[in-house]
Amino acid sequence: MTPSFFFLMLSLTEGRRHGHAMAREVEERSGGSVRLGPGSLYWSLGRLSDVGLIEEVEAPEGETDERRRFYALTPSGRKVLAREAGTLERIVDYARLRRIL
Repeated sequence: MTPSFFFLMLSLTEGRRHGHAMAREVEERSGGSVRLGPGSLYWSLGRLSDVGLIEEVEAPEGETDERRRFYALTPSGRKVLAREAGTLERIVDYARLRRIL
């Protein structure tokens, strides 16, 4: 899983969000190392949706901008995200063991 995909999925763990809000959070949480322009953002969201890890959902009540598309993690997406986080945790543990971190 690419860092972009991982960060996008992480941004959905607390509920549905629209693409621009996800991109802002990804940039912030990655310390600026992952930046998603409109093309790469919507390509990534489409790919994650195509493989069933996220899905487009209804806008929250009170949302007035009809152009915004909202996304949420699927149950399968949550499982994959947890598995990937576990893998990263083992990698970081190993890096600490080797005194890299």
